[in-house]
Amino acid sequence: MDAGPPFDDTLLRKLLERELHRFQDYLETENPGLSPSEIDRYMRAVRLFCEQLTGSRPRTHGRKAKGAHD
Repeated sequence: MDAGPPFDDTLLRKLLERELHRFQDYLETENPGLSPSEIDRYMRAVRLFCEQLTGSRPRTHGRKAKGAHD
């Protein structure tokens, strides 16, 4: 995402933060319930996605084997 005006970036981050909280609340009230580790896994994935949307984290190119070096 291109670096936009500071207001746009701030607004996007606030909107994403609000939606993250709503999504977590939804996961916690899901029926049948999810385990805490499942909720954590979903939240980590969605936070990573949000970071990529805002440009604060580079896009990933798949998983790398443990111990692999670039």
